[in-house]
Amino acid sequence: MHKTFDLMDMGEPSKIVRIEITQGKDCITISQSKYVEAIWKCEFGTDNAHAVKMPMDLNTKLEPNPNGVKGNWSNTYAQLVSSLMFLTTATHPDIAYVISQLSAYMANPTTAHYGAAKRVLQYVMGTKNYGLTYRRSETHLKGEDLFYGYTNAAYANADYYHSMSGYVFIASGRAITWSSKSKQQLHYHQPKPNMLLFPRQHAKPHGSETCIASSVST
Repeated sequence: MHKTFDLMDMGEPSKIVRIEITQGKDCITISQSKYVEAIWKCEFGTDNAHAVKMPMDLNTKLEPNPNGVKGNWSNTYAQLVSSLMFLTTATHPDIAYVISQLSAYMANPTTAHYGAAKRVLQYVMGTKNYGLTYRRSETHLKGEDLFYGYTNAAYANADYYHSMSGYVFIASGRAITWSSKSKQQLHYHQPKPNMLLFPRQHAKPHGSETCIASSVST
């Protein structure tokens, strides 16, 4: 390629599409602290953060807009939820469920929906320095070399009438792909959680013997 193109070695990558990359001797960590700070400052106009420990208040019930018309928060709410969606797909599987719930009201939100979205932002601001760290496994005896996943589904709620399903797959002790979304059709049963196990050779990326690379999708 050097004969055809002018190439330059810029060293190890430190970020890509707002995902920060930290590489160690035997591990690699991805996080989005700068991106979270940018969302927070855009939303609140300050660096001071009042963090919360849970992304969703268990006592809050999300319901459709009772007025039946577009709320005053439509554009602002949609922008905030869309920004949080990127966090969900890249480095924050812990907010996948609540964002899937909030996204159902993007076309016609109320102040209650907007408040719930702000709470998620408060949560990720408090955990902005957290990330996903993938390490080389020292031994397969602890089960760290296994590529496995969990999947589950829940019946529709009172106002949305669609079942929710979700999954997460893990390698080297960390999530590599996950999803939480509503079903297009109703289901009249609730399956039990399942655990799927695969031999390590099916989880190895091409050209790697011991370290499992991260990949994220929804």
